[in-house]
Formats: sequence, structure tokens, C-alpha cells
Amino acid sequence: SRPPRGKEFFLIAHYSYVEHVVRALRFSQYSGDRSVAMFTAYFDAAGAAHRGGVIAIAGFVSDLKKWKKFEIEWTKILNRENVSCFHMTDIVSTRGEFASWKGAPERSTAFLADLIHCTKKHSNKAFGGAIVLADYGAINKTYRLRESAGHPYALCGYYCIELVRKWQRRNGIDRVLFMFEDGDQHQGDLKRLCGADSVVPLFPGKKDALPCQAADLFAWRTRNAFEEATKPGLTMPRAELLNKRFREVWGRVPHAAFHGDRESLERFCTDRGIAKRPT
Repeated sequence: SRPPRGKEFFLIAHYSYVEHVVRALRFSQYSGDRSVAMFTAYFDAAGAAHRGGVIAIAGFVSDLKKWKKFEIEWTKILNRENVSCFHMTDIVSTRGEFASWKGAPERSTAFLADLIHCTKKHSNKAFGGAIVLADYGAINKTYRLRESAGHPYALCGYYCIELVRKWQRRNGIDRVLFMFEDGDQHQGDLKRLCGADSVVPLFPGKKDALPCQAADLFAWRTRNAFEEATKPGLTMPRAELLNKRFREVWGRVPHAAFHGDRESLERFCTDRGIAKRPT
């Protein structure tokens, strides 16, 4: 048989990624003639500490069978628009592969709607949330939060993993593999924070792990919604608009979300016995 060419090769290469990871890690005594009783959660981050506001992480969990179908459909949507790798910041700013989309908002709207539909259809549940950086800084002045939990990115990722693990326990799922898109700073902090719970997150590239591209879309929208909500002068009309935006992000998909504000961060410190700083 002839080797695949062009977009056909692109489709096959990405279609095999999730299955390749499962084979490599030998989960559930994998064999190609049956699906794997194992779930994988993919996450991505949005926001940066030096910009202030919030840092958000969001993603999805699903089994191998659903992720394989997701990869096929997601790749078809990208190929249809001649996009090799989805980046939410690029489509919002119409740069990179989306530079020619300026002045065509209806094209972006339809494209994003198809990607969101694909993600919802092939995932079991969504998880995510945000940490308010000003609140993290305030709690860090009282508690040794940075020394114990690391950068806000690491703590945000840890919160996401904890949400998934609660879902895992409720549903009697034996194993979940955690993937965070590679390239974000302070991923070493996330590894160290998870190590105490015997969780080892992996960091694939976005071009290989297509579910990380879906996580990118939802993380960006989650950061945007939470960041708007933390701005001063919140009026009722703007609150209603924010609720509408949040429903657009998470609506009609089972989800669990957290809000890393001052109260929840202080509770994290007390629950884990994090020492206070000397006064």
C-alpha cells in the first residue's frame, strides 16, 4: 500500500497520538482490538503572572475511544480551514495562520462553534478555573504559599487535578493520565506539588496532543470571563453579561470549576498546614 501523503498523513499522524501514549505506558494491558478502560485529561493555561488579573487552566477528560474520534473530527475542521495548529490568541488577534481572517468575524464564529461542538461531543467532562493573582499575592504575604505550592500556575493546575480525581473516585475509575500543554513556565512547580499525591503530569506539545488545543480555547475563555468578573465597578448589566459568557464557555457540558480567591487560597494553606510567615 502506498504511504499517506499531504493532509492524509497529517490526519493519520495526529489520530495515532493518544493511542501511542497508551501503548507506551502499557495502561490496562492495551491491545489494538479493544478500547482501553483508562481516561486522559488534557489541560492548557491562559494568562501570565506579570500581566496581573487571573491565571486560568481548563481542560477535558475522556477515554481513548472518544479521544480518537475527537482527533479525527478536530483535524478535519482544521484542514477545512487550512489551519495546522489552533491557537486561541492567534485567532483573537488575527495573526499567524489567521492573519487573512481580518474583517471576517462570521468565519471565526463558525470555526470556533465547530471546534466547541467537537470538544463537547467527544469529552466526558470539563474542568477548570482561575486564581486571582492579587489574592494569591495577599495570601502569600501571610503564609509561605509560594515556597509550599510554587507559582500560581502550579497551584491552578493542582486544583484542576484535584477536581478530576474527585470525579474519578465518584465514578470508580482506576486510572487517569494528566496532560498539560508543554511550554508554560513553572511546570516543575506543578510536578513537585503533584508528587506528594503520587501524580505525575506529562507535558506534550500542542501539535501532537490535539486535545490541548481544545483546552487552549476553553482556558482562554475562562480567563477572560474570570478576569472581567474581578474588575472593580461590577454593575448588574455587566454581571449578567459575564454570566452569559460563562454559560457560553461551559454551557451544556458537564463541568466542575473552582475560583481561587482569597478565601479558598487561605483554606488551602490551613488544610495543608502551610506555615505562616513571621510577623
